Amino acid sequence: MTQHNVYWEHALEKVPHLLTLLDTNPHSPTFGCFDKRYWHRKTRDYVNARMQEGVYTLALLYTVQHPENKWFSAPFVKEWALAGMNFWARIQGRKGGFDEYLPNEDNYDATAFSSYAIARAHELLECRDESVLNALENAGKFLHAHEEPFVANHEAGAGAALQWISIATKKEKYAEWAKKKIENLLINQQAEGWFSEYNGFDVGYHTFSLYYLNAYYVAAQHAWTEEALKKAFSFFAYFVHPDCSVGGHYGSRETYFVLPTPFEQWAQKSALNGALAHALRRGLETGALAGPLSFDDRYCADALYPFLECAQLHPVEKKASLPFQGNDFDEYFEGAGMLVSRHGKYYTIVNARNGGIGKHFIGEKLAWNDTGWVFEQNGTLYCTHGPSIGFNPVKKNEAVVRGHFYGKKSVLPSPSTLAGLRALNAIGLGSHTKKMVRNKLILDQKPSAFEFERRIAFTEHGTEVQDSFGKNVPVEKLALTANFSTLYSTSLGLWHSNATPIPPPHVEWKGNSACMRVQG
Repeated sequence: MTQHNVYWEHALEKVPHLLTLLDTNPHSPTFGCFDKRYWHRKTRDYVNARMQEGVYTLALLYTVQHPENKWFSAPFVKEWALAGMNFWARIQGRKGGFDEYLPNEDNYDATAFSSYAIARAHELLECRDESVLNALENAGKFLHAHEEPFVANHEAGAGAALQWISIATKKEKYAEWAKKKIENLLINQQAEGWFSEYNGFDVGYHTFSLYYLNAYYVAAQHAWTEEALKKAFSFFAYFVHPDCSVGGHYGSRETYFVLPTPFEQWAQKSALNGALAHALRRGLETGALAGPLSFDDRYCADALYPFLECAQLHPVEKKASLPFQGNDFDEYFEGAGMLVSRHGKYYTIVNARNGGIGKHFIGEKLAWNDTGWVFEQNGTLYCTHGPSIGFNPVKKNEAVVRGHFYGKKSVLPSPSTLAGLRALNAIGLGSHTKKMVRNKLILDQKPSAFEFERRIAFTEHGTEVQDSFGKNVPVEKLALTANFSTLYSTSLGLWHSNATPIPPPHVEWKGNSACMRVQG
């Protein structure tokens, strides 16, 4: 397997999976539907519009000539793509929005992302389908009337969608609305270069924002977006690991994946991006990145096309060193709360805002995926994986983090809960319902009376972590974890090589203090 073809090889291997999701029967009332739970299994009474993003993948398969692309110019592929666009238009809500998790939901991100994919496919296939164009216009009006500044990638997606709707409909007002969305996105871009996802920095979703910001730039060609892209690329570089994986539990959404298109498209423009693109190809090749081969039904439909887009680009070889390859340093990103350290063969990333959890590498090997401490008491699981109450930046190669244990209980759906949510949606409270569920599942973290302090020392001989626990913490019950999470996120669970359990380091106890060393 060569790096040159790694995107195609992985993406094309998933095409049969994508087509298995699609109703390809032209005599079926659901011809073109990618939501198999609706049209085939009949276990859902509404359509998840994000599944229709598979249309853009079909459009790319039909139009991109490549020696390995047996789908190129196949008439049935175009027929299926057109059917998928028409089905998308038919499931649009009265207000112009689309559903994702519940019927009558008018989900903002489902509207943004599916509209973007449909608009791109519509242009790629050179269509002039009035029903699709009308649906795109209605979606554009819906996006203009709503916003979700709390989640950067949703706003980036809405901006890109509006710009491509403008191209499809040939109406300038959508481009004007797109410009306003992107301007607001960039106003909220952090000085360090990252975009906020649920009050923090997340590596995978940072690349979602990058993808859609770059898609907007490609269409609009506004030079003022270039500086924002460059800042975002530069910040991202610190979170490419020595094994060419990215991200993990230390992010606000704990993601391990990337959308590679912007890195490959900018590889010709900058030495840094040439190095980033090279590393991401290597990570995909070795399985360190969660790529197409790990995609479930949802990601197969809505995240396959960025990998196919890269097949049209000529890979650029590495032209610069990434942070894990350069000189020793201790970098503290105060806004993100991220500590990044390189000393000799040791590379460490710690989220000081999130209990001091992180990743520790020796050479190219992940030595410890630190997701904090847990213990169970009276049916509640308590963990240090949560917002810190205080931390100090690196001083003389040492950082201090203070925090609480957070009580966690598994939240599973019940018939009464789902019935209540559907009732709220039915009376037009879909957006309020989503915020309520989001706050409960993602942001509702209540600190307990149990406290801890973590000291982290970075040296050329390795990293040492020393934790001290409050007297009320039952240390005899404590367990040190790796790959531990209680977070709700649709992006968790995509397989990659680092998902294989790695035993935590040996713990040396002294009273209520524990010491761990990463050395080798």
